[in-house]
Amino acid sequence: PDSGYYFESWSGDTTSNENPLGLIILSNTSVTANFEVQNGPESDTVSISGTVTWPEHDLSEYTYAFADTAGGQYVYLLAQTDVNPDDGSYTLIIPDVTDSLQLYIEAQDDVNNSQPWIPDAGDGWGFFDVNQNGQWDTNDYITVYPGDNITGIDIILDLYQGLRTAVKLKR
Repeated sequence: PDSGYYFESWSGDTTSNENPLGLIILSNTSVTANFEVQNGPESDTVSISGTVTWPEHDLSEYTYAFADTAGGQYVYLLAQTDVNPDDGSYTLIIPDVTDSLQLYIEAQDDVNNSQPWIPDAGDGWGFFDVNQNGQWDTNDYITVYPGDNITGIDIILDLYQGLRTAVKLKR
């Protein structure tokens, strides 16, 4: 929709609040997309994009990017998306953001498709290293605000070798 509007519903021969909407049309059908004027900020959705690379490896179809909360004693998964294995591109979408968020952005190539977000030995794992010190630490979060569209969050994967390379945040 145009800036300042948001999708509200479908009406006509088919009614729904789902968007996009899958339709099978076998005869003349009238469907109208209804939009409403958006009050408040132009968007409350945060978009974060970049590329994932794994030197000397091809990305598998089981490569994911994650956004985790960074503002407390524990780290919680907030959003996850597939990474395009052909070019490494990804876009994380976080809807309904009402205030600033501190986020860690990580990626994993779950080579054996065992469980995303929890790497096994042999998987590729990496993070957006804000301070470029090679360590996942409390300085590696980004702060986002409602409506942000952040690009260039590039992640380089390394071979995860199990507990020897397990990461623990100290607060």
